[in-house]
Amino acid sequence: MALTGVLFDIEEGAITFVALDGYRMALNKLEIPNQEKIQAIVPARACTEIVRLLDESLDTITLELTENYIKIDLDKTTFVSKLINGDFFQYKGLV
Repeated sequence: MALTGVLFDIEEGAITFVALDGYRMALNKLEIPNQEKIQAIVPARACTEIVRLLDESLDTITLELTENYIKIDLDKTTFVSKLINGDFFQYKGLV
C-alpha cells in the first residue's frame, strides 16, 4: 500500500488530488471535462517539479496517463515521470 505520493483520482467530471507524506493528508478537487475513470499515484518529487513548471500565462495543460507513466504538456515543455505501483490509502472513508 502506498502511503506517500499524490493520487490523481479522475472520475466523470472531476479530478481529486490526494497527497500523503506518511503522516499528513491533503485533498483538493477540481471540476474538469472528462468521461473516464482513472487512478494514478504520482511521486511527490515529480509533483514538486510540475509545480515549478506551472505559470499563470499557461492557457492549456494536457495530462496523459498510461499504465506506468504520466506525461504533462505545458506549452513548450513536456514533463514525464514514472508512476508508483500499488494501491493507495483508502481516503474516501475518512473525508
